[in-house]
Amino acid sequence: MNPSAHLMAPLRMTLALAGLAAWLVQSLQAAPAVSNFPPTRGVAGTQITVNGSGFTGALRVLFHDAVADFRLVSASQLVAVVPFDAITGPIRVEDASSVGSSAASFMAAPRITDFNPARSGTNGTVSIEGLNFSDVTNVLFGATPATFSATTPKQIHARVPQGATNTPVAPITIESPAGRFVSSNAFTVIGPAPVVDGFWPIAGAPGAPVAIAGVNFTNITAVQFGNVASTRVVQVTETQIHADVPASAVFGNAK
Repeated sequence: MNPSAHLMAPLRMTLALAGLAAWLVQSLQAAPAVSNFPPTRGVAGTQITVNGSGFTGALRVLFHDAVADFRLVSASQLVAVVPFDAITGPIRVEDASSVGSSAASFMAAPRITDFNPARSGTNGTVSIEGLNFSDVTNVLFGATPATFSATTPKQIHARVPQGATNTPVAPITIESPAGRFVSSNAFTVIGPAPVVDGFWPIAGAPGAPVAIAGVNFTNITAVQFGNVASTRVVQVTETQIHADVPASAVFGNAK
């Protein structure tokens, strides 16, 4: 018999027992469970105290599906930081084999990702895209409140309010009980006169339809090619008009 093989047998047994012990410890360890988390709402960067049990082996903390930074305080408590892309929903704590999810939802502050158009006259409609719009209570253009409706948790339609100005700047701000978010880009208030940005085609025979793009196309009463009024004008949206080239039109600007 090989002496070294005889000596290795107890070592293998010891390693096997150690692995079994580690498996038993992991199996017997309580799965994470979340009981409460003060405060229950906040903006990105807010520290949230998560209370519960079974946190010793915690590997990840998520606000809905957004991964958060955290530090373990004890088996029954950890402190997590609300991530920038947090979405309103439960807080989840994950270990190697299980997940504990809160019964209540954390309310994340709203966030704007985009808005369109970037300029309009008063009473124009602006579509605002982002996150966590279900609980929005106020939309402001600069410092002026606007009427709005949250069509989905990710979209708001707002009307540019009377009195909104570009002085000093006019960012869009949205507010909810969880906090407020100010757009990084300013919205430009123009008008109230209509503004033509362009048209297509740039040339055409009498009777040809022309698509005109711009802003403040509300209550349009006439479209002229040079100084000749079109006989057919269709207001498609607040930013688009279709008009036919009049029979006696000559070279000139559409207005």
